[in-house]
Amino acid sequence: MNIFWIILACVDAVFLLIFFKGQNAVWGGLIMGALTGLLVAGGFAVFGDSGFVWVTVAKWAIGCTLFGAIIEVIIVIDRHVKAE
Repeated sequence: MNIFWIILACVDAVFLLIFFKGQNAVWGGLIMGALTGLLVAGGFAVFGDSGFVWVTVAKWAIGCTLFGAIIEVIIVIDRHVKAE
């Protein structure tokens, strides 16, 4: 993984700490991303030449966690706007 993915992983870690309590889109994105990454990496292992690559799982988990974080930020902004 290059520096871009490492920076995104650090951003993910911050969002996971911010949204630590309760069920939310950030943790759901992490779980769904990890499961999807496992399926994709498994597909590459079975049908491709590269074998099982854990970096694929990590990239899917990072991407889906960021998507969940964006959804949570939109929800927080929406609640703030409705409160005013």
